[in-house]
Amino acid sequence: MNSVNETQLIRDERPLLPDYAPDLLLHRETELRELADAIKPVGEGRAPQNVFAFGPPGTGKTTCAKRVLKELGDSTDRACIAVVNCWQNSSRQAVLSRVGEAAGMPLPRRGVAADEVLKRITEILKSEHKTLVILLDEFDALFPKGEHKVLYDLSRASEQTGVHFGIIAVSNDSSLLARADGRIRSSFGGRQMEFKQYSPFELKDILRERAGKALAPNSWTEEAIGVCAGHGAKAGGDARVAISCLLSAARNAERRRAKKLEECDAIQAASNSAVLRYSTPSFEPVFKTASQLQKAREHVSDGEQKVLDALKHGDVKGMTSGDLYVVLESKGVKERTARNYVDALEKKGLIKTDDLQGTPGDLGAGRTRRIRLLPHNLALQEKIQNE
Repeated sequence: MNSVNETQLIRDERPLLPDYAPDLLLHRETELRELADAIKPVGEGRAPQNVFAFGPPGTGKTTCAKRVLKELGDSTDRACIAVVNCWQNSSRQAVLSRVGEAAGMPLPRRGVAADEVLKRITEILKSEHKTLVILLDEFDALFPKGEHKVLYDLSRASEQTGVHFGIIAVSNDSSLLARADGRIRSSFGGRQMEFKQYSPFELKDILRERAGKALAPNSWTEEAIGVCAGHGAKAGGDARVAISCLLSAARNAERRRAKKLEECDAIQAASNSAVLRYSTPSFEPVFKTASQLQKAREHVSDGEQKVLDALKHGDVKGMTSGDLYVVLESKGVKERTARNYVDALEKKGLIKTDDLQGTPGDLGAGRTRRIRLLPHNLALQEKIQNE
């Protein structure tokens, strides 16, 4: 008599579950190398690079970060590793408390001020000659109430205490750091790393690898794999969506007591799963009426107006910070002053800046910005000028 495992289509469900950490991360070899390169100095007693990892959901950002942190922990005793989910710990105090736990700091029953927690953390790390490497997953959850200022705390702690800190901040929003105060961006520095959407071809590879671990041998068709991969592709190349679809399809096949997962099972699974197409996060319109924008423009200085004029006559996609500064310098505005004008205009909601990804390791990589007028505000500005 056959055992249950020998007769079931699903032999091991774990490789198809969201929290599964695969031994092999397909199509993310480059990203793994870049992350490992950023934190490699920890093992040598040197300061690691900060990293801002961004990209659509389900593209391997968190999985890759956790993998390199595990390998770091296995390879050296110089590292203190903290993994913080910012949706679950959405305040500066909560983030520092999780870091304190990772550092082995006993937390008293009564509350301790965040500054005191940070001080104790640095004292522990200094006494143990360790470097803190912290993964801030779902980093965007800290922004609504300004709690992302913890980046400044952690980044500056290294300068003030001599204890090395490394930060890997993960988000779906590529423009997130651009919305932070200039002092936070400057302190964070580091490199930016984009995780691009998985292609349908890459998703098929991932699904075949997971199916090989989870399902009975030769128990699925390529057509079924293709449907699940297509379902993930519609969600913006989301591997989690594709893998979840594969699990649902396998359960459908088991319910009909089939020995093979067919295309019909995958189609049913995809049709029963609602998918929201991924789109890059963007700012909500700051000014909904011409009168609101006009009021904001009344507080624009002559220097700030020179920035707006330069951007208006530039490309619709905006200008790089370098090109903008060249134009402004010809108008008598020095680069440092121009940066202040840009920061002020962004806070007023009149322009938007996006950090551009440089080549890792290059001098100044990741510090160039694309600066542009917000489209919804540009139309209103033209309306005002035509009135």
